[in-house]
Order: sequence, then structure tokens, then C-alpha cells
Amino acid sequence: NNEINSNNEIDIHDKNSDNELVHDDDDEGNKETNEEVLDNNNENDLEIDNYEHLSGDKKYDGGVIDNYHNVNPLVAVQLNFKEANKKYGNQVDESLDKEISQLLSKNVTIPVHYNNIPYNMRDKIILCITNYKEKYHQDGSFEKLKARVCAAGNHMDKNLYEDPYSPTLSQDSLMILLANAATNNYNMRTLDVEGAYLECDMDEIVYMKISGKTAERFIQLDDSYKNYYNGKNIYVKLNKALYGCISSGKLWYIKLKGILIKNGYETSTHDACVFIKYIDNNYIWIGVHSDDLIFIHPNKDTINMEMKNIGKEFNNYKSSSFNKFKHLGINIYKYTNGDIEMNSYNYIKDMCNELNITKRLTSPNNSSYNIVDTTDAVDEDKRVLYHSIICKLLFLSKRTRPDILFNISVLAKFVNNCTEMRLNQMIRVMRYLYNTMNRGIIFYGNSNNDIIVYSDASHLREIDAMGRGGVLVTIAGGVVMAKSKRLSIRTRSATESELVALEAASHEAIIYTDSETALQLVKNGKSNDTSTKHILNKFYLISDELQNGNINIQWCSTNNMLADILTKAAMNPQFKNISNIITPTINNN
Repeated sequence: NNEINSNNEIDIHDKNSDNELVHDDDDEGNKETNEEVLDNNNENDLEIDNYEHLSGDKKYDGGVIDNYHNVNPLVAVQLNFKEANKKYGNQVDESLDKEISQLLSKNVTIPVHYNNIPYNMRDKIILCITNYKEKYHQDGSFEKLKARVCAAGNHMDKNLYEDPYSPTLSQDSLMILLANAATNNYNMRTLDVEGAYLECDMDEIVYMKISGKTAERFIQLDDSYKNYYNGKNIYVKLNKALYGCISSGKLWYIKLKGILIKNGYETSTHDACVFIKYIDNNYIWIGVHSDDLIFIHPNKDTINMEMKNIGKEFNNYKSSSFNKFKHLGINIYKYTNGDIEMNSYNYIKDMCNELNITKRLTSPNNSSYNIVDTTDAVDEDKRVLYHSIICKLLFLSKRTRPDILFNISVLAKFVNNCTEMRLNQMIRVMRYLYNTMNRGIIFYGNSNNDIIVYSDASHLREIDAMGRGGVLVTIAGGVVMAKSKRLSIRTRSATESELVALEAASHEAIIYTDSETALQLVKNGKSNDTSTKHILNKFYLISDELQNGNINIQWCSTNNMLADILTKAAMNPQFKNISNIITPTINNN
């Protein structure tokens, strides 16, 4: 059954048809109605072979990891020249010429003869890397092939930089901004600065070597570069902050921040990438993620005016439609009643296509999460695939699919020592996503801005008898933050586990717990039960928060505990009921 197709790419052959739902025969908790078809094939018989083409995000604009510097490069691979040329032919030259023309017009590079480079700088010359990315429209249709000429910043010495990294908009901040826009029915629009880093002057001396096809196109577009070509390479001095250089991101942030402050904006005290200004009897909010800016304000004309004032500071920029755009790979759509939907339909679809996933499952969970793993370690190719997919799924679970966060939190521990069981669990998550691609998060316009926190814990659920806590935060009915992690200390009872989880959630406003015992302990601020006396007093500090009115803790039933699926491999119907609430079906994909 192992096959490699004519393009030498991976095939994972799911034997069932595209519309067939399957589940494990031994998973009684996930058996449902007759709409499901029993899987007659053993899930251990996965046909997985050549993985080298699946190590990166080849089709989806927006990247797979949001934080940036300790990521295995296998995760972020794009199309190289050979792959792009095979698929797109002449479009490769066209996209590369457009990128190089931009570099030349902005005077990014200055050609130099190698002999004129100081001796002490020659061993610091960095390489030039050219990658290609497929860009897609909001509806998922192909837009263009984009070339990106970058510096190989990994060859630069990070120890020479005191603080090289720039801030970027946190996911929590983005979700809170969207929730606020929903409840107030504000308008939204994005601005994308094209070639943003190239707007910034380099603040250090950096030399770069350009080779191969990229060097040839430089000569084709600017005859003066021919005088510096040695038959193989062109050496240049960087005049602008080229993508890939260690300091480029920070130089861009400093420049953009200066422009926004000049236009009357102030930086949020909670997030350095949220900027605020009072205008036209209301606040306008700007969320900044690198070169992408989201503007939020009730008045469309005000947004247009502010975008124009800021955009004129740059050579080129483009803006989205009002209330319908893609941001960091997330589709965002706002209705006239204020409801805001966000989903990652195209992201999931591309992953499933690359893995040839065709089986459908109604849950990512089965009993294998509760047993000791005795299966063999996979070979290195499979481990690389596993590592890459888990990183992509982690990105997804922290944004629009918190319903798989428990699974990915567990599976992420095995990226360096993956076994057959863990690989099969990952494939099971993919089959669940294939069945639920049109799910996401909704912020409801007819709701309020109350922060509601669901706190739950499972006792002795980990293989090593540790507990696991789950925290889910909602505003306007949508999930703004979710966490699933092992408890920080070992506990003796379920009540103690609940207390530990409550303490982790005690910085918020309205907190729900399904443990009446833990709630009573918090309200009392002490315990006469000797089984809980060893819990450190810091966990009773939440009682002070409660008494001071800073938080409001309420009980809810286990069936209504939305954080339940973050603490264990919950089975249907519990998983299905909760996942339908926190990741409802989205109308606009």
C-alpha cells in the first residue's frame, strides 16, 4: 500500500471514501448514530512513506509558527527554486523579477568587489536565500506566486545584539480586540505595508553573497551588477533592513511606532503592539503584527482617514475590504449585527490535502491517551513529519481550534521521540479536523464584554500520575484564550487538583468550576480536611481575591464545564457537546 506518486510526494492512502465517517471499533465512548461507518481497517496500518515534501507550509500564507527564533527550520520551509519552477514555470522568473525590482528601487543592496570587503568582515559574510510562497485570496483561490529574497540571518552572531527581537501582537490581544469590535459593532479594516522592512535603514555593516538564479536576475535587471559578478557570485552591502537579518524586525517596529506616535497614538500598557487614539468621540485601536495592521473604530470614514495618514509614510501599501479579510492566515468576517466569525478553513484544508487525509472522525480522542505507550519508535523521516505537523497543529489550536488543544499539548511532548502510537494519535486529530474544517470561533454582537473563565482539572490523568489543568477564557461568547497543561505540583486528591487549576485562573473576573468542594474551600479560605492542608497557602490567596470582589467564582455542572475537554481525552457525547460550543460551525470559510 505504500506508494509515491509521480511527483515523488507523499501519499497517505485513507481507504474509505471522502464522505465516510469512521471511528475505532473499541472506542465505545465515541460510537454515535448510524451516520458513522465502522472502520474495517486497523489505524496502525497507516501508509506513510516519503515525508521530505511535507516539512513546511507550502500553500498557506501566514506561516505556521508565530514565534520565531527557536523553531526547527523544517517547520517553516517554503518552495525552493526547483520546486517552484517545476510547478509554475515562467511565473518563477516573473515573481523573482518583481522582488528584485523592489530591492533595486529601494536601494537595498550596494554591489561591492570582494577585494574591497575588509578582511575582518569576510568571515561574517552571510548568504542570500530566495524562497517562493503561494499566496491565496480570501476565498482560498490562488492569487499569485511571491518570491522573497532574504538574508540567512542564522549565520549572524546573535551574541552581538543586546536585544534584537521586536514585539509582535499577542494572540490574546488580537482576540480581545475582535471581541470588543463585536460587542460594540465596530468596523474593521487591515493595512499591509509592502516591503515593510525595506523602509528601514540598516544600523550596522552587513555583507551578503548572492548566487545562482538570483544573481543572474540581478544582472538582467541592472547592468551595473555585471561588473561585480565573478562567474558565480555577487557580493553586496546591505543598505536597508533585508528580511532575515537579526535586527530587521526591531528596526521596523521602531520606525512604525514612531510614525504612529507622530500621528497621535499611544502604546497600550499591556501590549506594545496595540496602539490607541481618541478621535471622533471614540477610541480607534490598531493591532500591529509585523507589517500587518488592523484598524478598529465605529466610523468607516475615520478608519479610511487614519489609514491614509499612516499609509502615506510608506512607498506602497494595500488595504483589505471592510469587515472581511485574512489576518495571519485566519479568515475573519463581521456581520452587520456585530457577530465576528474567524476560522482556519484553508489552513486545515491544505494540511489535509498534503497528507491525503480522506477519513472522517467525530472526535480526536480515544482510549490510547490513558495507556502506557509500548509501541516502537518511528524512523527519522516519520519523526520529522510528526514534528512538522504538530507545530502546525499547535499554531492552529492556539488560534481558532481550542477543541484540539488537549491532544496537541500531550503530543507535543514527543516531537523528539515519536512512537507509532503518537503518530497514529496525530493522524486521528487530522481526520477529526478533516471532518470539521468549517469550525472556528464566533464573537457575538448581542453580548457583553464580561470575562468568563472556566477552570477544570483532572486528577492522576497523566501516565506519571500528575494532574492536568485546563483554563478557557471567553468574551462575547468566543474563546480568547485556552490552556491545557500539566499541573505545577503533584496533588493528593481531585479537590487539590481543582484548587491548583483555580489558582491559575484567579487573575480573571468570573470563574466557573465544577468542583463544589474546591469552591467551598475557596470561600472559607481555610480547610479542616487534613487531606488538603499540605496545599500551599498561595492557593488560598484566591479567597482573598474573592472576598475583595476582584473575582466571582461560581459552580457549574460538569456537562457545562467548557474546560473539561482541555484536561483529558473526553469521549462523545461530552466532547461533541462542548466542542460544538467553543468551536461552532462557521458560515463564511
